Amino acid sequence: MKKLDVPDNVLSLLLSSCAPSTWKHYESTLKKYINFCKDRCYNAWEPNLNIILKFLTKLYEDGLSYSSINLARLALSTLLPPINGEPIGQQVLVTRILKGVGKVNPPLPKYLSTWDANALLNVFKEWPSKTHLSLEKLSIKLVSLLALVTAQRSQTLTAIQISNIKLRLVLQNS
Repeated sequence: MKKLDVPDNVLSLLLSSCAPSTWKHYESTLKKYINFCKDRCYNAWEPNLNIILKFLTKLYEDGLSYSSINLARLALSTLLPPINGEPIGQQVLVTRILKGVGKVNPPLPKYLSTWDANALLNVFKEWPSKTHLSLEKLSIKLVSLLALVTAQRSQTLTAIQISNIKLRLVLQNS
């Protein structure tokens, strides 16, 4: 692969196309890919479809998750030249192998369990009216309702300052 000879300002824009963390992931994948090719006497910079498929399969056999293998596909597609005019990540057999990984080892959901907000609301219904609640229970109710209606994380809710709260009266038509 030829060295890309571009001015620094062009290189800066190219590097800005991905987040620094993405480049770190890509760098990790590229090191694995280069070692894979070196161990098998392949030219890493002139990839062919068989090399790419073997590499992705090796990642699967090494126990990597679907998302990690997909990230490797994206990295190779970004960093290596196209094969027969088509980016590596769009090669039919590459996409098929990812579908196979997804079927054999499906990605786990982000959250393994969720909770029913109605359970919390039912607890609040059992509490006395707001005028008879202790400051502690009133605070718990306020923060819980804020969390439900804003879907904010706890660290965001703890950052709320009373001085930044603005009241807005909503007039209802009777």
